[in-house]
Amino acid sequence: MSMSERVQGQPPMYSRQAEKFLLGLDKKPRERIKSSIEKLPKGDVIPYKEQDGYFRLRVGSWRILFRWLEGHEQILIALVEGRGQAYKKGV
Repeated sequence: MSMSERVQGQPPMYSRQAEKFLLGLDKKPRERIKSSIEKLPKGDVIPYKEQDGYFRLRVGSWRILFRWLEGHEQILIALVEGRGQAYKKGV
């Protein structure tokens, strides 16, 4: 199954870091990021070169690092950060 064939099923899972980062944002940017996550695999998505199996979603100046779980039925949001910090921290 390719990335473009995502089964619309379970909602994404969020790591503790991703949840804390999103809760620290104002409502408008938080909703923008969550809306983009819900639209996956659509969006500015490319494989994350630093870690096999992970992808990078760009939403404005934020970066979301994620991977597919369980036969592409669910997504794990591993990291949500500003552009500069996301690449320094990595997954």
